[in-house]
Amino acid sequence: GCGVYSGGCCRIFSLPALSPGYTDLRVLSLFVFLLYFSMMLGTCITAAGRQRPWAILQVVCVLVSLIADPLLIPWFERHLHNGGVGVCITTVLTEALTVVVGFVLAPRGLVDRKLVRGMALSAVAGGGMALVAKLLSGITPFVAAPIAVSTYVGGLWLLGGLAPDPLAA
Repeated sequence: GCGVYSGGCCRIFSLPALSPGYTDLRVLSLFVFLLYFSMMLGTCITAAGRQRPWAILQVVCVLVSLIADPLLIPWFERHLHNGGVGVCITTVLTEALTVVVGFVLAPRGLVDRKLVRGMALSAVAGGGMALVAKLLSGITPFVAAPIAVSTYVGGLWLLGGLAPDPLAA
């Protein structure tokens, strides 16, 4: 939603000053995607008693931001007149680092065939959702977004990615 409908999100407030936020929201939509993985990984790593390396990773991410932000903010301000994009890119990069290292720190057996299958089915259904959202981006997001989300749920159901128990609930 942030990636495809960023303009609509900012237009809700009818402030032209928010237009640079369109790009920021698009970049941060990648962060939100990665965040779903890092939250799950953080829980698994904590449950496995590996809090110390996880905490060290978080400190490393802060250090990466301390180094990258002062470099990227002025560069994007000069080239796009939106230094905020630099912060957004750093945020995405540090979250990607968190996910990669999180998979390394995760307990053995976490990544199995069932998890990979679920991720693949979600990716295919998500791709369908993104395609529908892009195709409908010319109409109001208040109509297009529910159709896109329905495409995701329907795609997941058709692919067999929804277990019967949650459907019954």
